[in-house]
Amino acid sequence: MLLSPITLLIIFILWLGAYLFASYLQRRGILSFDYNRDVLALGAIALATIGFFWRILFTKTWMPNGGGDLVSFLYPNYSFASRYIKKGIIPLWNPYLHGGAPFAADNQSGLFYPINLLFFLLTPELTYLSMELLAVFHFFLAGASMYTFLRYVRFPQISRISALAGSIAFMFSDLFVTHFGNLNIIAVAAWLPLIFLFYHRGVIGRRNGSAAASGLFLGISTLAGHIQITLFIVLTLLLYTVYLTLLHHDLLSRGHLAFHLLICLLVAFGLASPSLIPSYEMAGHTLRAELSYYEASRYSLPPAALVGLFIPGIFGRGPGGFWGPWDRVEVGYVGVLTLFLAALAILFRRDNLTRFLLGLAFLSLVLAFGGYAIPHGWLYRFFPGFEKVRAPARFVYLMDFSIAALAAFGLDSILHPLPKKQRALFHRFLALLTFVLGGVAFVLIPLLCHAVLLTQGKEAFDRNVAALNGTIFFALLLIAGLALLYIRRYHLARRRTIGLFAVFLVFFDLASLGAYIDLEPNDPTVGFFHPEAVGFLKSDKTYYRIDTGTGILGVWQPNTSLLYEIFDVTGLWNPLQLADYKRYWDAVGRCGLRSSRLYDFTNAKYVIGLKDVTLDWEKFTPVFDGDPNVNIYLNTKALPRAFLVHRALVVDDHETALERIQEPGFDPSTTVIVEGGKPLDIHQMGESSVEIVSYSPNEINLNVMTSEEAYLVLSEVFYPGWKVYVNGKEEEVLRANYAFRAVYLKPGRKEVCFVFEPLSWKVGLILSSATMIGLLTWGLLSLRRRS
Repeated sequence: MLLSPITLLIIFILWLGAYLFASYLQRRGILSFDYNRDVLALGAIALATIGFFWRILFTKTWMPNGGGDLVSFLYPNYSFASRYIKKGIIPLWNPYLHGGAPFAADNQSGLFYPINLLFFLLTPELTYLSMELLAVFHFFLAGASMYTFLRYVRFPQISRISALAGSIAFMFSDLFVTHFGNLNIIAVAAWLPLIFLFYHRGVIGRRNGSAAASGLFLGISTLAGHIQITLFIVLTLLLYTVYLTLLHHDLLSRGHLAFHLLICLLVAFGLASPSLIPSYEMAGHTLRAELSYYEASRYSLPPAALVGLFIPGIFGRGPGGFWGPWDRVEVGYVGVLTLFLAALAILFRRDNLTRFLLGLAFLSLVLAFGGYAIPHGWLYRFFPGFEKVRAPARFVYLMDFSIAALAAFGLDSILHPLPKKQRALFHRFLALLTFVLGGVAFVLIPLLCHAVLLTQGKEAFDRNVAALNGTIFFALLLIAGLALLYIRRYHLARRRTIGLFAVFLVFFDLASLGAYIDLEPNDPTVGFFHPEAVGFLKSDKTYYRIDTGTGILGVWQPNTSLLYEIFDVTGLWNPLQLADYKRYWDAVGRCGLRSSRLYDFTNAKYVIGLKDVTLDWEKFTPVFDGDPNVNIYLNTKALPRAFLVHRALVVDDHETALERIQEPGFDPSTTVIVEGGKPLDIHQMGESSVEIVSYSPNEINLNVMTSEEAYLVLSEVFYPGWKVYVNGKEEEVLRANYAFRAVYLKPGRKEVCFVFEPLSWKVGLILSSATMIGLLTWGLLSLRRRS
């Protein structure tokens, strides 16, 4: 399904209505500024967004190449969230992947992000096209946010054309283009200009309300779910506060600066608490609890890659064409003319904001070097939060933000008459660029042509040709940019015309080099569609899990189970996977993997495997071969999801439990290893039964009957926040078999209810509600005082 002309017409009508309404309000004097032209500029940003993504909007083409995280991770997650939000259920727990894991606490879920919530509620059925449109919308949001920042961050305001050029440079900069498939990243990144705008107005004008508004937008962006980008934004605000503190020598001003930063961070933390507090709790239980500096510095920006600031494709830019001798990372390309205009801003302007943006660009570039330069190590060691994230190259996001803003200031400078001193600088700058163009045209390009002619071997030939094409395109962009600047020098066109040409050139540059690098000609969701196999699995009405960890990645998407609500012992690799569950599976591997009883305990009743998969044929038997790519095999020894055992061994610590379950002869069908609780060793068992009455993400209800003392053991992952009620009375949930759950039961009939009610979620909800009530009250009181 493609974006229809009707949808496009509706978007146009809405924009036209907003423009006409703003014009009416302006004529009536209700709006003090000519805001209708700002609406016109936002329409241009929307048009640029549609023009950039025309292939995925109007043709059968997909992004990103191969689908990336957008298809394999976010699409199933958002589908799961959307289904339950429509039912009025907040899915705090995801029972369908990795044996069960927190869902809302995984900040990548973006469950409480307001735009996502609207999206979940308003889309009748979430499709992959819906996910692409959500990503495209955040490109527009980034442009609109940047435009608002550039128009209102300084007085007198810069022109709308200059703000439009800076907005386009930011929204199509390298981080956004590279991470189209990482929706969480671009969703958080899109809010930085608005956050910085209100923070700047708060600290400069000493307006507590503006600082609170900055915190509001920071909190909203944090809920989008990428803590690394949030840390980048917080670091920017902190650096700006420190910078302004150094400019002010009186204690009162410094106190105001610190107070505004505190307001901003408290409001942001309060709003994002439903995600942040559970995420912090979860982080201590995941694989990211301890991240070595080697891992944290992976995906650093190599200094050699800086040539990509001018020729982004010289080492190959797309997923299939990259050939550099390092991990593929973003290099910060933001356009050739953008760099020239930013340089002019640095030459012409001496204000504090320009100096700060220049310093931010330089510092973020140094930090992007990661393991190639020492400052990133200091950040990892001494700044909370950075010890749990990797990919330092993403710091180029802050550099691109700064360069785009400086480019808007530089363009605005040359669209106005230049003082004599600035004219002299402008002329020297043009001479320097002309010299650079001569070097590229008469030295670099001939050398590359010579290298191409001497190249032997197709692979090396293709690389040299790509470098030559990139260099020639850079020369053409350099010529176009120089022509624009020479037209301005000799007054060969009106300044408005020059500004419009600059906007077009920035868009042409970034769209030509970025719009097609990550396209996918084939539907990336094909790996989810196995109707016959899914139909077979759905026909089994018992509670069971499947095992898809058999090397079927090319034909079966790892998170397919989440899309169809089928329980799976595996799933797509997730850095926030619970560490205990991962260690349990390591133990399963050491004990014989699918031949071991530890494997049977996970409730893995069916294995999805290729036609030629090798299994332990004494316990596995084929039961379905109606799918063209995979078969389904029955594990004849799989244990039920919940059952009773009458023999319990109590251990004192967690590591001992891991050792005991790996001992030869341990049989989880008759014995449970519990941490705490009461030891049992009953040999004469009478009548007993376990029935799962209902099962939802946050609650499991069972009817149990036992004639003897027993432990009800579930192959459900243990995690703080799970509570159990036996006949309405709360009992203790015990760790069973290292990573799972059990509860001690006395003889008799029992109604057992497991409920996921984490304290961290409740505290986060209370803090968020209090913050929203406080902001609303503050806003109403402010309006009353003004009236």
